[in-house]
Amino acid sequence: MKICILCLLFFALASNLSAQSNSTTNEFANSVDPAMLKLAPVFVADDGGLVYLKETDKYVYWFAEHPGRGYSHVFRGTRNGYRIKGKMISVPKYAAKTVAHLTMDILPGGFLRQSGANKAPFTKLSPRKLSDVKHRLPLPAFPAFRANTKADFDGGYKDEKGRQFYVRTVGNQVVFFVESTFKEGKKPTAAYVYFGKWVGENRRFATGELVALSKGKRKLNGIFSLGFSDEGLLSGKSDFQYLKTVLAKPMTKPSSTIPTNSVETVFPSVPRWISFTNAPRVELDFGNMIDENPQLTLPIELLPKWLPLENGKLVIPNNFCGLHIRNVDSIYWQDGESVVVDYPYQNIIGDLSRVDSTAYMGGVYFDGPIGKCAGSNKGWRFFQPITQHGADSPLSGLKLVMEIDPSGDVHFVNYQIIAGKPLSPDKLFTEKTYKDFKDKVKKLLNLGNKEGYCEFDQYIEKICSKPDPEDQFPEAPMSVCPAGDDFESLDPPFDC
Repeated sequence: MKICILCLLFFALASNLSAQSNSTTNEFANSVDPAMLKLAPVFVADDGGLVYLKETDKYVYWFAEHPGRGYSHVFRGTRNGYRIKGKMISVPKYAAKTVAHLTMDILPGGFLRQSGANKAPFTKLSPRKLSDVKHRLPLPAFPAFRANTKADFDGGYKDEKGRQFYVRTVGNQVVFFVESTFKEGKKPTAAYVYFGKWVGENRRFATGELVALSKGKRKLNGIFSLGFSDEGLLSGKSDFQYLKTVLAKPMTKPSSTIPTNSVETVFPSVPRWISFTNAPRVELDFGNMIDENPQLTLPIELLPKWLPLENGKLVIPNNFCGLHIRNVDSIYWQDGESVVVDYPYQNIIGDLSRVDSTAYMGGVYFDGPIGKCAGSNKGWRFFQPITQHGADSPLSGLKLVMEIDPSGDVHFVNYQIIAGKPLSPDKLFTEKTYKDFKDKVKKLLNLGNKEGYCEFDQYIEKICSKPDPEDQFPEAPMSVCPAGDDFESLDPPFDC
């Protein structure tokens, strides 16, 4: 009898510990009705952006940012069961200026998915712990745009404590995101989103709710009142402990600094149908067509390390029609959430080298009417072992997923230039873009603009280098420095 009592006590204790563990690890569990789910404080977008969310009794707030894709916006909406409806307004931390109404559906597991037209820069948000993304929290940035008139207060402001306010005025609304200065790998003390309304007809004073987000250390929310002076200063005060009094000045670059925009941008921005992931995976989703292209998700860590940057943003080639991928582990086609196994679509789960070592080491590739070849009459070609025939057009709604070994790499192809092989560095961009790029390099050197030039340094080195003859997989045929525009002969006056 004593043994049974001990067993029961042990079972009760174990059950209690298990329940506690599950309540921690499965806070956003699949078994919970989405309408009843508690929303996560941090999300990672399907394009690699970060979203910091706070749900109050009345509203759902968030701030979303992605320095690589150049967007930063605030959002406020109302929740009705599993659906959130609200308004996003871009703020000038980065360059995007979008204002749009959004509808987001809460899915099992706590995921958020955009419903209806794609107005946000992302489609799906995945819940994460802040500790998972803390190492890559974007630091404060110089505002990407500001107003051109005294009647418009859009722009960046900095107070005496170094806090930066990214302000946007739209109609009768005044919004901003504010963050403290902080070091990489740390959290800022303050990270708040603000939605206010103008008070009176002179549009100089506003009041609204200031909400603390998970990016920062502060947790308290409250009412914040602000005003703009004739000199363009932002002043404000809150009714709670933090940001009690604020006096912030418009942010301007020192006159001694050569602005990077003294030479205009030449590379195209990342198209909406391309997103990024930190996972070693390529996805091509025909169930999510954006601007007549299937959504293409690229692994940021497996792209060529020498791709150029421009104004701090990764540049994606604009002259490709497909991908060449080496060291693929798994290939599978999905229909919704299930794996498609029907002929002729291949599904190879596990180490691809066991099935086809040539494809594993030499690479697999696909091409079709995407990117530079969008609108072409030529159909999609998914070469073996992606499909059994090697030229099967995808069924509507299918998604191709290729899991890649971390030692693998992803390169860009264009069958109109060279079939089946990665493009050489100087062919990644259209002729016009490449010419504009060469002209910009000359201007940067003439200006002595080291910061601007060094963003292109690795790319220039790659263009002008000869492939290693011992490399079993050269990235391209021998590249030639452009005659008459030899980058090496420019002899830059600084080391990058």
